[in-house]
Amino acid sequence: MCTSNINMEHILEPLCNKSDLKPYCREYYYSFAADWANDEAVQQALNIRQGTIGKWEFFNTTMHYTEGKNDTFCYAYDIDSSFSYHKKLVSKNCRALIFSGDHDMTFPYVGIEQWIVALGLVVDSPWEPFYVDSQVGGYEMTYAQNGFSITFATVKGAGHSVAQYKPKEAMVLTQRWLAPKTYSSAM
Repeated sequence: MCTSNINMEHILEPLCNKSDLKPYCREYYYSFAADWANDEAVQQALNIRQGTIGKWEFFNTTMHYTEGKNDTFCYAYDIDSSFSYHKKLVSKNCRALIFSGDHDMTFPYVGIEQWIVALGLVVDSPWEPFYVDSQVGGYEMTYAQNGFSITFATVKGAGHSVAQYKPKEAMVLTQRWLAPKTYSSAM
């Protein structure tokens, strides 16, 4: 009950009535994205072959049908844990970047950090700030083991869709992660 009137995707933004969206509501602008993506001239400019897509929608509300859950909204049911898949990745020589907005209650960063810690990896670089335009953009740390690494970051002031709320910070994080690195933890 205490969180029922909070915008779960970004706790500092207003909770908007879906049937009466106002210009100060982020969801108000989603319809413009759909109008743009469904424009024939836009699709031609993007080289989308005519007839390959139906009507473009901002949210895929049909996913629940593939799970045999035609009585629920697309994400209103539990899925099996994906932890075993993440655990298998630890034995691979690969890197992952996981980032989260620190104002997202849909998937709070503390829960994301808990599943990463549960993988049992060694901390390769400690929790420290990263900077964007000489300001703290968020915090990051890296876990590594035998050629596998996960960089976990939070983005200060971002909500659920980090790149939508804080595009510059998301770009800086991604560019830093894509820059060549070597990881030393052999444990």
